[in-house]
Amino acid sequence: MLDTMIQESFRLAVKDILLENGFDELDIEEIEKRTDRMYEEETEELSEEHKGFDLDSYLERLDLLKDDIRLKAFRKLCSSYHVSMGRVEIQKQFETNILPRAKEIISIISPDLLESDLFINRIIEYGVQTIELETMLEGMKETLTILHELSIVLEVSTLEDVLTIQKEYHNARSK
Repeated sequence: MLDTMIQESFRLAVKDILLENGFDELDIEEIEKRTDRMYEEETEELSEEHKGFDLDSYLERLDLLKDDIRLKAFRKLCSSYHVSMGRVEIQKQFETNILPRAKEIISIISPDLLESDLFINRIIEYGVQTIELETMLEGMKETLTILHELSIVLEVSTLEDVLTIQKEYHNARSK
């Protein structure tokens, strides 16, 4: 009730000021209508549930990996390395061949995921034949879904923002 009285007093004060400055009744009514519409739109926006980032577009790109030739070539590349190679040689091959190719595949889903171990590790597990394609894709889908739910809770609109917050949280916990 007090809010209504304050709003009405404010409306009347604004009306008096507008009349004193040469506005007529029709102009004032139009201004009030516009103001009311803007207020209603603003309250609608505030009351809408935050939707997070666009999960569907990322899931569509994830589905494209099923038939992507780069994924099959990556698995073949990983299987060409032997355990008999020395540790230094394997690490060199990992840094120069495997990791860049894994990141290239991840970038199909989103360049924002390039630094995310959550996705790179799954690609590498698939490449070294630790997991099958469906298992990898299902795990990535679950991870994207969890990140999407997190984006809703944190009220952020991009995957990059969620990953940044997740990384900062992880860094803070590891200290």
